[in-house]
Amino acid sequence: MESVMGDSKEVIWKRRGGGPKTNAKRWTDQDNNPCVSEANASYECLHETNFDRKLCQTYFVNYQNCQKFWLNIQRERRKLGIKPSLPPAEERDRIIQERQ
Repeated sequence: MESVMGDSKEVIWKRRGGGPKTNAKRWTDQDNNPCVSEANASYECLHETNFDRKLCQTYFVNYQNCQKFWLNIQRERRKLGIKPSLPPAEERDRIIQERQ
């Protein structure tokens, strides 16, 4: 591996097949993670409360509920043979309205 310095960029590590192997885009992309807003809210709470987890429990529970909801949707869609198992962002609002 070699590092390269850009004009105003941070050090970038070159690897075979592109940049570093990471799941960061997967978890911060609304298409791949329907609970991005809940995750961001919990992170913000942690930063605002100096990482006092007790004060952020509501945000954590909300994020966990979101994950469970979409995991159940994925299971149902897999069982019915619907692809992709995670619905596109455009369909999610409709699914949420149907489930309420």
